[in-house]
Amino acid sequence: MLSGKGSFARLLRWGESNITQLSIRQKFSIGISLVLLITIGILSFSILEWQKRILNERVEEVCQLSVQNLSGVAKENILLGGYAPIQELISNMLQMKIVGLRYAFVVDRRGKIIAHSNPRKIDAPAPSYLKLPATRGLHSVLNKGSFFEYVSPFYVHPSGVSAGGKRLLGVAVVGFSKQDVFRPIAHARRILFLNTIIILFIGLLVANWISHQLSSTIVTLAEGVRKVRDGNLDVEIPVRSRDELGLLTLEFNQMIRRFRENLHMQKFISALTMQMIRRRSRLKLADSESMERRQIAVLFSDIRSFTTVSEKLEPESLVKLINIYFDLQTKIVEKYGGIVDKFVGDQIMVLFLDDEMADQAVQAAVEIQKAIRKLNVNRKKANKEILQVGIGIHLGPVMIGSMGTETRMDYTAIGDTVNLGARLCSIARPGQIVIPQTIIRRLRGSYSIVKMEPLVLKGRNRPVQLYSVNYE
Repeated sequence: MLSGKGSFARLLRWGESNITQLSIRQKFSIGISLVLLITIGILSFSILEWQKRILNERVEEVCQLSVQNLSGVAKENILLGGYAPIQELISNMLQMKIVGLRYAFVVDRRGKIIAHSNPRKIDAPAPSYLKLPATRGLHSVLNKGSFFEYVSPFYVHPSGVSAGGKRLLGVAVVGFSKQDVFRPIAHARRILFLNTIIILFIGLLVANWISHQLSSTIVTLAEGVRKVRDGNLDVEIPVRSRDELGLLTLEFNQMIRRFRENLHMQKFISALTMQMIRRRSRLKLADSESMERRQIAVLFSDIRSFTTVSEKLEPESLVKLINIYFDLQTKIVEKYGGIVDKFVGDQIMVLFLDDEMADQAVQAAVEIQKAIRKLNVNRKKANKEILQVGIGIHLGPVMIGSMGTETRMDYTAIGDTVNLGARLCSIARPGQIVIPQTIIRRLRGSYSIVKMEPLVLKGRNRPVQLYSVNYE
């Protein structure tokens, strides 16, 4: 026995002296194991103790004692021919507020209630399961919905009958509410909750103790994560070791580099392309499976007199000017659910994919023209260069998906609908919005539409009836 204690003490000293040499994974494993052991021990002990108390104290003692007491008094008074003492006992039992007791009654051998906690039920027939011959086989406890019924048949031994003979005299029944009987369980749950809080507190202490054993690299990593959370992607943490922390630091730095690359890359990729990338990654689609036929509305917005303006400005100023108008239009189309597919020189191509695509495209076009008009008024007052745009909108079927080669792909929409939308934009005058009959049929809102002269567009043999949207 002493040898066993000495071995255990040596094991403890070995663990204490070597804990600092364990890897991070092992340290956390030890901490988690301790918390789990403490949790299981406390929970098991609490549950077992409270179950024992509920079963023994509440069910057996209170319930059995009550029904036996009623059964004894009932037997004695039925033999004497008086039922009043039985009724008085039932009333006294209810006034004593015995835990869980909700009702009690006595039935004679004829199946008639002779005493009841509810006086209106006296002289009423007893429930069928308490009548002969069913009563002879009754168990001592019956499960009746939200109640436990404790049943105690009592017998009489007639004179002249053998010692083993007996005759049923009546049945005493006491009903206990399950909710009241099992109320200690609720108390046990509160105890369990309190124990859980204690366990969490112990777990925090253990985790805090383990964390103090780690190197300062953890603190540096935490600071780096905080900077990334605040939007700073210029974090670079020096790698000071080759252990697990060093590997974690190296992976962290590589992750931040990838974040920076992805962040810059997203500026050059349309929202539609990002959706395609996520969808293909989620569904593991091949390139050939990414094309699909869809009904869309396409909006083209093109700057008018761009050549004239570009001749007056330096390239840097020209780019800055175009970006102002591009930024204004992009915010508006995104407001109405549009996706900027691409910027082509001084032109924007926008796709609308929702059910309300026609109204969304027209509303976006109207707001773009109004916003540009307001912007131009302010720029004129400041004696700055201004730009105007013409807009064409079309709606119809297209093939939408990824196109290109194995090394360079783009995600866009192609088809006659896109071509016609671009041509409508090309004939739109500055400040004008041109739409075909197809758009008008799909509009649900109320708009001011002006009929234009039919035009023969490139690629069409017959004149196409066009309309302009009046937003004055």
